[in-house]
Amino acid sequence: RAAGTAPTQARTPSPPPPDEAPIPGAAPSPAAASVPPPSASHHAGLVSWRGLVGRGDFDGVVKAARRRSIDDCEARCSAEDLRALGDAARYSNRSALAERAFVALHARFAGTTDGTAAAYLLGRTYESKHNWSGAERLYQQYLSEAPSGQFAVEAASGRARVAARR
Repeated sequence: RAAGTAPTQARTPSPPPPDEAPIPGAAPSPAAASVPPPSASHHAGLVSWRGLVGRGDFDGVVKAARRRSIDDCEARCSAEDLRALGDAARYSNRSALAERAFVALHARFAGTTDGTAAAYLLGRTYESKHNWSGAERLYQQYLSEAPSGQFAVEAASGRARVAARR
């Protein structure tokens, strides 16, 4: 410290304001009831797993899922997070992890856009592992679930591609 200057004191952050306690028997406000809870990866100030995938930070997504535990993520992550985990794993050549994420996504969120897309993405994962029969089955499953879905053309061409290899 320079001569003649007063020592600096460490500043301790002030605590956040206390949460408003609900009044027993009172109905929640309409504004509070309409706000969905954030998923596990959407803590204040953090980028979502989908955002990390968009940036190409596939390892960041996988590390975050492993910190949480893959088993817990399979059971409790949102559809968006499972999709991001599967994509991150697939793009970083972790096909076993991609398969786990997409199987959980398909099982837990059947009938949703992401749940249905998981069948196609599993087909792509199997195709990359040269599991031709598995890929063909999943492409067909996707086409049965979403005949005009976002991956319909890709699933049909994938099915033809793997059928030619069998």
